[in-house]
Order: sequence, then structure tokens, then C-alpha cells
Amino acid sequence: MFNNTVDGFIDKNIGSLLSPYPTTVYVRSSGSTPTETKMRTDAQLAYALALKWAKTHDTTIVIKAIEVLNGWAYNFNKLDTVKGTFGQQRFLEAAWVVPTFAAAAEIIRWYNVNDDNTSLWPPEDITQFEAFLRKMMYEYADKTFASGFKNNWYVSAAYAKMAASVFLNDIAGYNNGYDRLKEILPLMILNDGTLPEFCSRTDCVHFQYSLTGITLGAELDRIQSGSTELYEYGGRIGKGYAFMSKVYSGGANGCNFCDPTKEVYPGVAVAYRYFANDNTTFLTTLKQPTYGVNADKTFLGFTMYTHYNVP
Repeated sequence: MFNNTVDGFIDKNIGSLLSPYPTTVYVRSSGSTPTETKMRTDAQLAYALALKWAKTHDTTIVIKAIEVLNGWAYNFNKLDTVKGTFGQQRFLEAAWVVPTFAAAAEIIRWYNVNDDNTSLWPPEDITQFEAFLRKMMYEYADKTFASGFKNNWYVSAAYAKMAASVFLNDIAGYNNGYDRLKEILPLMILNDGTLPEFCSRTDCVHFQYSLTGITLGAELDRIQSGSTELYEYGGRIGKGYAFMSKVYSGGANGCNFCDPTKEVYPGVAVAYRYFANDNTTFLTTLKQPTYGVNADKTFLGFTMYTHYNVP
């Protein structure tokens, strides 16, 4: 599993280290730009390198991970849009990468080898990265809440705020992200488990953005506080995966455009670890994203490695 996810992703994308870190990242609402692709890829690359370091204790690996985080922290200035893309897209793009950057940074800052608490990441670099993460969160991702999009956008920003706040040790920010995720959850997963974005968007993608973001937020809070409130809130997350299971086994609510040849998103592995029922077991048998990261590198990847069948 490690070779097919974490190591495979590193081997495929390590060349990204050779390309310059842009001061401006240009985003596109459909597709991507070279700078946008680099930011998305580098967030996942830093996380993959952090995981590999935790597994191998090879310091050459963590040095590469630090290089990625420092490259963005010291060079990034702003997000902008290409012609034809509206400005609010910047907020969503920031929300997509913030959790993965934060996850990588959390490991690199705090993981220790052989009880050696000396971090290989210098304090001044950590401070600079904190500034980068705050800029991404508060100048961009946080503005998603005022955009009026009570859908996967809102979910993405709420999860991002929780993730960023863990690294920043920002309790107020974490609680705000948690409250917003709890607020949006009943709109994204109805009481009977229906995922409104499924039929309305006529694709097998957008409802998974929401379900994945909600699930990762619930898991993050389980890790941080020991609470399973989000998981058990009206039983909606479990019902959502039951609905998704129907979606992949013949359709639901009269919509049948989602078939078993289409990828399931990373939340499935996390849901499997928590629920371990027939619905989540079935979903783990379906096609997984290459290297554990879905096509547009959104959200936290490698969950099949870090959660599936982990005791």
C-alpha cells in the first residue's frame, strides 16, 4: 500500500522541486494553470514526503519536505485568476490546499525520531510558514463563507479552517471551523441520507467533495478532542455513505449516472475506519484514485494508506 500510494506519488512528482515557486498563483475555474497545478501538487508532495520520513526516518526525505514548505512560505504572495474566472474561485482553491499543507507541516514540526524532540525545521522557517498559512486561510479560504455558496465550497472552507487552526494552535479559529461544518452538515446530508449535490449537479464528483470534507472534519475532531459528535450528528455521515453506496450500485433518487468504474474519493477510507459496515466496505472495493490522490489533488490524499485496515 505504501509503495502504491505515498512512494508512488513521490516518484511521479519529485521533479516538481526543480520548478520555481511562484509569487502569484493563477487559478482557473475549470481545469488548472501551471502555477495552480504546482501548488496543488506540492501540497500533496510535502505531505507524502512527511509520511515517508515518519516511516523511514531518513533525514534526506524530511529536508526535501522542508524545502517544499519553505519554498511556498518565502515566495508566495497572492492568488489571482485567469481571464474568464471569477474572483471567488481563489477562495475555494485556497481551501483545497490548506489542509494538506497543514498536515505536512504538523508532522514535520512535531514528529520525533527515537524520542529526539529536536526539530530539523528551524524556528524562523516555521514562523514564516505560519504567516503563509494565515494568508492562505484568512485572506482567501475564510472569505468562502461570505460567498453565498452553501455547498461543497462552504464545507471545504470549514474543514480547511479546522486543519489550519490545529497547526496554528488557534482554538478560536478551530471552533469557528467546527461550528461552520456542523452548521452546513444538515444541508449537505439530509435526514434520510440524500446528498442534494448528487442529482442536482448531474455528476459523481461534487457530492463527494462535500462528503469527503465533512468526513475528514469529523475525523480531525475525533483525533483532536476525542469527540465523535460530528460523526454521530443525526447519524447523517453514516446515512450519507449508505446513500453513496446506492449511488454506486445502481443509482439513487432516479439518478444513475454514477457507475462502479468511477473513482471514489478519499473520505471513503476514513469512513471505513470509523463505521466498518457493509456500505463502507463495499465502497472500499471500488476504484481508488491513483496513488491515493484523486484527479485534481483536492483534499487530503493517501487516506487508503493511512486509514484503511489500520488497527
